[in-house]
Amino acid sequence: MISYKYVDDYIQQWRDGKIILNKRRVKLMELIEREIYSADDMYFDARQIESYIAFTEKYYFPLALAQKFKTCFIFLYYDDGSLVFNEYLDYEGRGGGKTGRISSLANYFISDLHDIPYYNVSVVANSEKQAKMSFTEVYNKIDQDDSLKQYFDHKKALIESYDTKSVFQYHTSNANTKDGLRDGCVIFEEIHQYEDASTVNVFTSGLGKVKNQRIFYVGSDGYVRDGFMDKLNERADNILDGYVSFQDDGLFPFMCCLDDEAEMHDPNMWQKANSQFHPPLSEYAKTLFKTVMQQYKKLEHDPSGYEEFVTKRMNLPKVDLEKSVTSWEKILCTNQGYDLAELKRRECIESVDYAAIRDFVACGLLFKKNDSYIIPKELSHSFVCKPFADKHYAYSKKGWRN
Repeated sequence: MISYKYVDDYIQQWRDGKIILNKRRVKLMELIEREIYSADDMYFDARQIESYIAFTEKYYFPLALAQKFKTCFIFLYYDDGSLVFNEYLDYEGRGGGKTGRISSLANYFISDLHDIPYYNVSVVANSEKQAKMSFTEVYNKIDQDDSLKQYFDHKKALIESYDTKSVFQYHTSNANTKDGLRDGCVIFEEIHQYEDASTVNVFTSGLGKVKNQRIFYVGSDGYVRDGFMDKLNERADNILDGYVSFQDDGLFPFMCCLDDEAEMHDPNMWQKANSQFHPPLSEYAKTLFKTVMQQYKKLEHDPSGYEEFVTKRMNLPKVDLEKSVTSWEKILCTNQGYDLAELKRRECIESVDYAAIRDFVACGLLFKKNDSYIIPKELSHSFVCKPFADKHYAYSKKGWRN
């Protein structure tokens, strides 16, 4: 049997009704009690946990209980010294302290306190501005503190530990221009913007050359559907639902979001989407809560920000039906398999979807099977109006181009 005080306290606060958790985090608590607390081949590294907390609170900011809870699983090991979790999903509403936390983690990982030589850390984001955010925070901390200057050589594009020779640097996520790096840890920011896993694959290809490799995925939800984040969330849900063993997968899923859109109208439920809102609120959380409340009240007079508020603050994907023909859930329902041979000799309706000049004409055969309607892609076709194509596209030997 194993346990650790910050994990115990967080779970107990939830069981005592002092804090409110969303369904995904409830599943995580149950998984921890059922499968980790009962393990006889794991241990929490108290020295590393307390060392990181002391380092962060001395040089950066006080850590909330939820942040200390998450820290414990960064330093959870098997008896042979290998990590139980080597990937970490920090999925939380905007303002949850995600970027500040990875700044302190990056600084700690390259330090002699972590005590792994050449444990390089990279932070990756879509824009240079976002990628530099954590790096700049660490740079400024070192620049303003003479005691830190004794341990780190800080330059505008690279920070290096004098003792471990580990470096911290930032990158934009153009996977076509980067080779695999010799990192110990890679942190991916803004994962809601990744359309696929190409960026992640490139920047993680250099892992494995130092011990205790780690990958952090950080972000709130966004507007790219069926992209990297949706697939990562599905992977996390499979662990939480017990379809995949966390020991086989290695992902620690800390996921904060509303369970239902209607909960956005109850400020007490906002802590489901943002762990900073667990009572008692810190000074930072009080300021953030006031800001979110002001944004919420503005929606009554200006509903144009509704989609952004629900998606980013409440961390619940919201589709604006004025911009999209249907919801993402309904689109997923169309992804059902069928056997074309089963449709032979069935009655069908030949259908045509007429178009405006700037639209496509679609035609196909419509079948009904039980309560489902099917238009097989093999038996459908789309056309574009030639005058529109001639006006907006030019043909070259390489094909159609804008």
